[in-house]
Amino acid sequence: MAQPIGQLLNKPALRNTAIGLGVAVAVPLAVALLAPYLRPAARSVVKAGLVAFERGREMTAELGEAMEDLVAEVREELRDQRATAAAMAEAAADAAADTARAAASAAAGAATSAAEAAAEAADNAAESVAKAAEEQRRNTS
Repeated sequence: MAQPIGQLLNKPALRNTAIGLGVAVAVPLAVALLAPYLRPAARSVVKAGLVAFERGREMTAELGEAMEDLVAEVREELRDQRATAAAMAEAAADAAADTARAAASAAAGAATSAAEAAAEAADNAAESVAKAAEEQRRNTS
């Protein structure tokens, strides 16, 4: 005996088969009816994608150039800082050398003065000894 359609659709296997057949018939029919409208829409979507891709590529190139410029500026700044530091170190070394020369010159001058003073003291002592010896000879004669 034949079962009514409502009772057949209560069985999951038959219900799923009916849905599958319905989709299999409906999708090609819908595509055929909507194709004249979907093609221009699809073209618009592809076109917008290409335009966005090109703009993204341009922006990436501009960003790359900006980064290259920034890196070049930073490298130049570092070169300037290193040159300034080297010049300051050289100036400090020159100042230290000048100070050392001045100290050596002062020490040499002090040593010369001390040597002259020592020589004068030795001369004075020699004179005193000579006078004392002369006086002693006079006293003994």
